[in-house]
Amino acid sequence: MNRVFNHRLIDVFKACLKALKQLKMKVDYESLEKGRIEASTRASILSWGESIVIDFESSGDKCSMKVSSEAAAQVFSWGKDSSNEREILNLTEKKLKT
Repeated sequence: MNRVFNHRLIDVFKACLKALKQLKMKVDYESLEKGRIEASTRASILSWGESIVIDFESSGDKCSMKVSSEAAAQVFSWGKDSSNEREILNLTEKKLKT
């Protein structure tokens, strides 16, 4: 799932990190230079946890952000992957507005 923001890469990157923190997702790797964040969620009663990869691409004053989430150790995610992707994108957008 991806979205284009009318903001610079550094601003979107920082807003995404704040969103992940608020969502209680663990940041496993981050590189502004490579335009990538890798994060994960803990196992819960409904899931074994998810692995999340976020890629950023800058084009002038715009930045595209692509979020991919997949279940860590199960065949079906029961919609949790797309829910994670939407939550991250929507909260990042909110953080950019504040």
